[in-house]
Amino acid sequence: MKKVRLLFTIVAFGCLYSVNIAFAQWETVMTDIIPSGIYISPDYDRDRTLFVLDNSRVLWRSTNEGFTWTKSLVAQDMSTPEFLRFEMSDEFSADGTAFIIKKNGEVLKTVDSGTTWNLLTDIPSKITDIASRPVTDQFKYTYALTAIGGPEDLFATENFWESWNLVQNVAVQSDGYPELKISSEAASAEIIAILAENEILLSTDGGKNFYNSFNQGFETAFSDLAFSPSFSQDSTLYVSDWKNVWINHHAGNPLTWTKSELQMESMPVKLAIAPSAQNNLTVYATSAEKVVKRSFDGGTSWENFGSPLNMTTSQIAVTEDAPYIVFLGIVNDDLTSGKLLKSELINGAYDIQSLQSVKCYPNPATGETMLEFTVQKPGNITLTIFDVLGNTLSSRNLGIFSTGRQAARISLTGDLAITGLYFCRLQSGEESHTVKLAVK
Repeated sequence: MKKVRLLFTIVAFGCLYSVNIAFAQWETVMTDIIPSGIYISPDYDRDRTLFVLDNSRVLWRSTNEGFTWTKSLVAQDMSTPEFLRFEMSDEFSADGTAFIIKKNGEVLKTVDSGTTWNLLTDIPSKITDIASRPVTDQFKYTYALTAIGGPEDLFATENFWESWNLVQNVAVQSDGYPELKISSEAASAEIIAILAENEILLSTDGGKNFYNSFNQGFETAFSDLAFSPSFSQDSTLYVSDWKNVWINHHAGNPLTWTKSELQMESMPVKLAIAPSAQNNLTVYATSAEKVVKRSFDGGTSWENFGSPLNMTTSQIAVTEDAPYIVFLGIVNDDLTSGKLLKSELINGAYDIQSLQSVKCYPNPATGETMLEFTVQKPGNITLTIFDVLGNTLSSRNLGIFSTGRQAARISLTGDLAITGLYFCRLQSGEESHTVKLAVK
């Protein structure tokens, strides 16, 4: 790694900065796409990797928080939607394993983080969904549900798809593509869930037996299911239909579902969940109502989180670790174009953000630039600069800052004098903010 000489001068502007946390401040990270799926690496805090499915035809990949994108996979026939679902290994950062499930039941696999893909030939049947979890350092336990043009069978493998065992034939009432989900917990607390249009099936014994989790009338077809990130402690899972969110605090007991007062307007509700303050959960819900709703108390009460660009919201995802960045897919009314947005505002993990309003000026720059930021909470701040490939060029501790408007002067010498795009990341505790820097 080449050494980069950076000169910093710390400047204090000495003015306090107020923040309104009721609404999100959205940043556009991708344009000219129709987001049909957003997938965040389980190790996003380390590898900064996410994938976006564009109109079920193109899979895009970013390894630097969405600043630059490359095509990971393109459909063979671009005239029709081809890709159904995408699944990453729980150890994706280490093993680079992910799967693409096609609507015809074929499965493609990558072991190099999406650079190359290979068609799996030794699979039991046409696959509709995949869910996996690590068991030991050597083995990964993967489940596959087959429900396309045949019986709904649940298969399992413990040796990276080399051999399969039929776990159970599952009678799923579905005319479409049932989803397979698994709680990301230890085996003792594991639940396997199958989400179909009109029923939710759960298993607590590794798929050997399933039971219907609800016996009360839901108003419309189901659209999403999400487990609490701390399911082994709170036994909570969420299900959405086309209008409401339903909550169960008893591991899916059929008699204990309650309706949350959400009341969307007859479009599929998508869910995303993150840990929150006061041992609660922050729940996000979005539909085609051009608004995202957020609950700080696990779904008891809701507020509007933002109405980005007055466009239809299609997909939502949130990182698993602080600072819980929210990614949102939006499309125009005629579904011909859209964008991917992100918000780094707090979502319940903090009372006040430590850092606000981070920017470089001038930008583009030659010779030097000022990295300006507002400190809301006193603390130690570090600055890391890396290139478009994610290579770290420099990491430096800037010291402890008091509240107020601050800045660091960066001298663009050595390798940083070369024309190109760079990224400056400020870190305060678990919170980080990254901005682009163009050198001309």
